[in-house]
Amino acid sequence: MWRPLIKNRLVWSASLMLIIAVFVCIKISGTLPSDSALTQNFLDHEAEFNKLLSMADENSDVVVIDSNFTLLKNRYVWPRPESELGFSRQRWDEYRSLFKRLNIMGTMRRSDMTGVLFFTAKIKSNELDDYETELFEKGYVYSPGQLYPLAESLDNEDDVWPETTYKKLKGNWYLYYDRGICKPE
Repeated sequence: MWRPLIKNRLVWSASLMLIIAVFVCIKISGTLPSDSALTQNFLDHEAEFNKLLSMADENSDVVVIDSNFTLLKNRYVWPRPESELGFSRQRWDEYRSLFKRLNIMGTMRRSDMTGVLFFTAKIKSNELDDYETELFEKGYVYSPGQLYPLAESLDNEDDVWPETTYKKLKGNWYLYYDRGICKPE
């Protein structure tokens, strides 16, 4: 009796991840913000960025916080009961409010267990063909340690870096730029 339930949950989890990937591939367009616009936004709201960081540290079991869902270290299933969000509904509303004030697209993700946190400012897409979409992502990242590779500017989308590339902001805060391909699986 439990095998169909587990199978259904696995199918549901895989389906959710596919839906999220498709949603990300479709919902984004426009231009990426400039380094100077992101830097000014950070400087204007530095205390709020640090509050967001503090909140994320307090909710360290949460791997992804989005405006519409959360993913936990040991719980990638969505939807989940409100009691299993990873924090209270009030806390989620506080995250959403900060995302909006800080011009963050509504997503925070934790990279492995090193304490590196990404806050997406904007994603833009470029359809390559019927099966592949090129994604360009830019935002803020906090890292307890030095990040590499560093660039003087992340504004030139024609520069092709071998991996996510960073630009130092202040202290342990950076801007990041990432380029990738989204394909239906």
